[in-house]
Amino acid sequence: MRRTLLLASLFLCSFALYAQRSITGKITDSKTGSPLAGATIKVKSSKKGTSSNNEGNFTILLGPGELLEITSIGYEPQSIEPPGSATLLPFF
Repeated sequence: MRRTLLLASLFLCSFALYAQRSITGKITDSKTGSPLAGATIKVKSSKKGTSSNNEGNFTILLGPGELLEITSIGYEPQSIEPPGSATLLPFF
């Protein structure tokens, strides 16, 4: 009986990982178009997160129905739902 539950749990975990997709994007200032280095990109209601590099680029794994929270010093925080594609270009 224990073995069956363990296998079922492993199957469900692998299914959940399979449902995640890699989202890439670039954080820029909406007025100047300049890239924002060091912006924080988090999956809402999760501990998953990353930050943008010197060119404003980032990559993060996102599950179905999850939202992204984007914050940067001097800018209003944003919560966004990524489009169906794997590329995202949010602006502050």
